Amino acid sequence: MLDPDVVERAIEGADAVLSALGQAEGSPDDVLTIGGEHVVTAMETHGLSRLVLLVEAGVEHPEDPFSLGGRAMSAVLGLVAGDLLTDSKGYVKRAVESDLERVVVRPPRLTDGPRTGEYRTGYLKLGPRATISRADLAAFMIEQATEADEYVGEAPMIAY
Repeated sequence: MLDPDVVERAIEGADAVLSALGQAEGSPDDVLTIGGEHVVTAMETHGLSRLVLLVEAGVEHPEDPFSLGGRAMSAVLGLVAGDLLTDSKGYVKRAVESDLERVVVRPPRLTDGPRTGEYRTGYLKLGPRATISRADLAAFMIEQATEADEYVGEAPMIAY
């Protein structure tokens, strides 16, 4: 994702982009910001409009409900994973500044549980034990890329 030509070739011919990029050991601290720039630019070049972008629940949104627990968790995440949150915010900022139909999905802790189809979405008050299975997260992201318009331009959380 650091090579814009590779990203452009990967996106060429697609109908939408599901982006679940992440940092890896040894990657630059701004790998998501750089990769996100390449994704958005390639989408604009090829005329794609729908981007479903996965970031951490710790990436706050102004419409999130206030909770002391949530603020405390965000503060701890900022201390433990500040570089990751800053990097994710850089990607989100680039997507928001574009004309793309974007959905920024913000899950809490991921599990390997089954797909249930029974979860909450929106601007949620999440507790410290909030989870979502990877299967339900994937199904939601695919739905946002292919069928749903409810969260275009939004940053919903998803959790049980």
